[in-house]
Amino acid sequence: MTRARFELHSPLTLLREWDHGPLREVVVTGYTLDLVFFERHCVPVARALGARVTVLSDAHQPVHEAADVRYAGRTYQHGHVGCRGAFHPKLAVLVGDDDVWVAIGSGNPTTSGWGHNDELWLVIRSPRSAGPAALLDLAAWLRTLPTVVSMPSWIADTLSVVAEAVTPEQVDNSLPELRIIGNLDRPILEQLPQIPMRALHLSAPFLDRTSSAVAALTARMTPQQLIVAVQETVSWYDGATLVEATETVPSVEFRFLDDARTSHGKLIEWIDGTGTTALVGSANLTRAALLTTTRNGGNCELVAAHPVGQTLLPEGITTVDATGMRARSTTPSAESRRRVPLTLLGARWHDDAILVELHTKVAGSITIEMSPTGAPGSWRRVDVRDADIPGPVQAIFRADEGTGGAVRARMTEPDEYVTTVVFLTDVARCLPREIDDGGPRVSRDYGIEDFITDPALADRLSNDLLRLMKTVGQHRATTPPRGSPAQSPQSARSDDRWGSWLDSVQRTLGPTFAGLLFPGAAHASQPETDAAVQWTIDDSEPVTDITDDEDDEDIDPIADAGTDQQAPVIDPDQRAAWRTRSEKLRRAVVAKDRRPPLELRMGVTRIYIDLLAAGVWAPDDDDWRWAIADVLTALPPQDSDDDDVPETPLNYMSSMIAVGLALLGQDTKLDRGSPEDILWQTTWSKLRPWVPLARTEIVDDYLYVPTQSYARVADRDAIESLIALAIDAATDPHAEIRAKLVAAGLAVEFRDGVWIAETSGGSARRIAARVATIVGDRCAVIVVGADKTCAVLRVGATLVMGERTPPMWHIMTIPSSVSTPTSLLASADGLPSSRQRIPLGTTTPDIITVADTLDVNLAQITEAIRRWN
Repeated sequence: MTRARFELHSPLTLLREWDHGPLREVVVTGYTLDLVFFERHCVPVARALGARVTVLSDAHQPVHEAADVRYAGRTYQHGHVGCRGAFHPKLAVLVGDDDVWVAIGSGNPTTSGWGHNDELWLVIRSPRSAGPAALLDLAAWLRTLPTVVSMPSWIADTLSVVAEAVTPEQVDNSLPELRIIGNLDRPILEQLPQIPMRALHLSAPFLDRTSSAVAALTARMTPQQLIVAVQETVSWYDGATLVEATETVPSVEFRFLDDARTSHGKLIEWIDGTGTTALVGSANLTRAALLTTTRNGGNCELVAAHPVGQTLLPEGITTVDATGMRARSTTPSAESRRRVPLTLLGARWHDDAILVELHTKVAGSITIEMSPTGAPGSWRRVDVRDADIPGPVQAIFRADEGTGGAVRARMTEPDEYVTTVVFLTDVARCLPREIDDGGPRVSRDYGIEDFITDPALADRLSNDLLRLMKTVGQHRATTPPRGSPAQSPQSARSDDRWGSWLDSVQRTLGPTFAGLLFPGAAHASQPETDAAVQWTIDDSEPVTDITDDEDDEDIDPIADAGTDQQAPVIDPDQRAAWRTRSEKLRRAVVAKDRRPPLELRMGVTRIYIDLLAAGVWAPDDDDWRWAIADVLTALPPQDSDDDDVPETPLNYMSSMIAVGLALLGQDTKLDRGSPEDILWQTTWSKLRPWVPLARTEIVDDYLYVPTQSYARVADRDAIESLIALAIDAATDPHAEIRAKLVAAGLAVEFRDGVWIAETSGGSARRIAARVATIVGDRCAVIVVGADKTCAVLRVGATLVMGERTPPMWHIMTIPSSVSTPTSLLASADGLPSSRQRIPLGTTTPDIITVADTLDVNLAQITEAIRRWN
């Protein structure tokens, strides 16, 4: 059944809601574009569903840094559009085998546009077999678009494919009043009703300086009542011309909206004798958006109109009369805009060469540069082309892959100009994926709020994971590895291997649960919200949106999306059930006869981290320590296990290990011997080699704010200390010993193979015994006291202690594995009676053997004992 609804969700919600089998195409357009945001929130989910992802934006309005973009051209297609006005449509198209979903609205694919601003979207859901006539209009717009604006030829080919998919096999009578309207060859205003209206409602963030679009709308529809809603200080408008443009309307209300949050939705709403119709989309109340065509130099816009049951016009906080409005103006003074002589549209692999497509407005020499990272200082010239006349330019040249994937172009005449960056595209790698490999997978996609709070879903997830731990490994053992010649005709680069592996994980675990394990790489879309027709209201800090006027449009700042992650909430009555579930999962992870794949081991570890943050274990219940130690120890690859795992997920695994070790280390000591201390020390020893691979930006996504009773959460400072210690330990064999000595409050230096300390008040013998106990087997220690110096040499069970008063070597045997130098030398019962005593100036074979084994100079140690007393 075909449906059309006005909604406030971003297209991310559509991806989350898609449940109609494999997704084949996702096309997104916008004016400003943040590829870092897009890669984090949209691409992983869309690719996990199987889609080719294509994003188009105005060539001159990126809000990302090229150096921060990671997957453009390799995982998804990104193209620039050039036109005389602004490329301004906000469109998302999702195509499956049997269904097509379309969203037309006002939000750019940025943090602000898809996450923070108040936006308006019209969403159409239709089967491909039969649909409304309006989809024919959308298909025609997609086909015509590349003939009116400049874009990469391969993106134009993609739009042609999508246009064919959007076209219904049969046009039915559904949604007869739905209209999709563009302005490629005909102004939007000319396509609106030209009949007298009872009322006309207008709202947009930008009105042109002369209010000509408002004047044209009122002249065309001759409403009896007019309401114009703007934000008093955020919107752009000229009050004097706005009053003049509306003077012929009998009843006019100027409504001010709350300025606390950017109201970025564009609305033209009219009421006639049959009802209310709302038009939403990208078009502001400006001449370039409504009164001109793209072909004649106006913006490129796309809008949709459909009846509504109630007005979409937002409530205001106050109104102002004509006199008050006439005195207000927020439109900035007109500034001359720099002429853009060159537009870089895109770059792609073309057989074994590189194809770059550009459009120039002036004749001249064009230098093409490439970079492996997009960072300043990394660019190098790869080709030079002379454009004899203005117009399209193609450059085909050869370059090795080491040249990099970021591309830009430069002209030096008439003035120095450098284009924005595009990314080298491999169109074959971006094609729709075949996602059904017949492998086992979870029965649904799980978000943390789903399974943590719902006992039924918690049982379902637990059972899914237990089942997968038994079957995934068997399935992979009989399936050729992804990217092998049996499955792919192309040789995989290193990032292909990670992408293919991640695709497999997302298919198995679902994109949302996979996003909990690999945040950023497999990040799930935003949670669903109420689908009622209303304007977004929340308590977030206001953000400054893009300056969206067609005369002087500024770049949208990236809103800070980072927030402290709140710990999950589990009903106290459900905590015992979760402890039971987690124990079953632990046993499955550590099973010796069937080692689960890495992603499942990480899934169980993540659940333990979440459960500890939720306070599932009471303060006097330390069972969690042994459980999480088991699952942490099971994480690293062993022998031939996980041969298919690329390097990148090991960074995530190591970050998770660092968080788990920080949790396990709470309330323990590096230098003590309680069961909890020994568990921590043993687990640390096993996992320490992996900790240097941890990345703090990944760690942050595993951390929680302790908001629940009994919560245990890792501290970022403690994690950074562990990472630093592990890095030091990789190059300094004594780094861990130093850390233990510091933790014990002992200031000790290591010089010439000897641990040396000084004390002004404590017993030199007792401190030397303590240092020797911490350092462990094979150590040489000298402690200089106020009235005595003590030296301790230990190799295995043989311990030699030397003091001047009396000047004697004491040779002893540590009697058992539980005995220590401290228990031997600092006992209240004194030194063992079985010891052998040798004058300080003489030696025995035992003393010589110990000194030689430790590679220390016995004569120097003897002299030190005598000198420092």
